[in-house]
Amino acid sequence: QAFGIGVTLLGLVAVTVLTGAFASSFSDRLSSIRRGSLPVFERGHVLLLGWNAHAGVIVRELGRTGKRMRLVIVADRDRDTIEESVREQLNGWKHRLDVVVRHGDPATVAAVRKAAARRARAVVILPDSDVGHCHDRAALRSLLALERVLGDRVDRPHIIVEVASQSGREMVRLCEGAGRDVVV
Repeated sequence: QAFGIGVTLLGLVAVTVLTGAFASSFSDRLSSIRRGSLPVFERGHVLLLGWNAHAGVIVRELGRTGKRMRLVIVADRDRDTIEESVREQLNGWKHRLDVVVRHGDPATVAAVRKAAARRARAVVILPDSDVGHCHDRAALRSLLALERVLGDRVDRPHIIVEVASQSGREMVRLCEGAGRDVVV
C-alpha cells in the first residue's frame, strides 16, 4: 500500500509540474503574440520598416489596388495604435490586404530579420522622426540594417527609402545595394 501511495503521489507531482510548465509556456507565447514580437514566416510580402504620417497613404493605396497581398509592418510604436490606424485607412474600402504588425526597432538587424526581409517582394523604409537630419539618419540606419540582412542576394526585393533632404538622398545613394533602391 505504501508503494502504491508513493507512486500515486509521484504521478500527481509529475502531472502538476507538467501542467504548470505548459501553462507558463502558453502564457509566454500569448504575451509574445500580444506584443507583436514573434517572427514572420511570410514569402512575397511587402515590408514597411517604420511608421510615419505617409504610412497610412501607402496602406490605403495598397488596399485600393484590390490585389491579394500581405503587408508586414515593423515599427517601434505601440502595436494597437498602428493596427487602429490601418483600420482607419482601410475603413470603407473593399480590400484583400492582410496586415501583420510587429513591434521592433526597424533600424536593427534582429527586427529586420524577424520580418522576413530576405523573402519580401518589396521593402519601404519610412523613418518615424519628422526632423530633417534625424529623419535621414533613421532612414540610413534602417537601410544599413536591411543591407546586412539581404547580403549579396541576387534576387533582392525592391527597396524604397523616404528621405527628408538632398544630403539624406546622397547618404542613401552611398550605401545603395544593387542599384534597385528608389529614394523618395
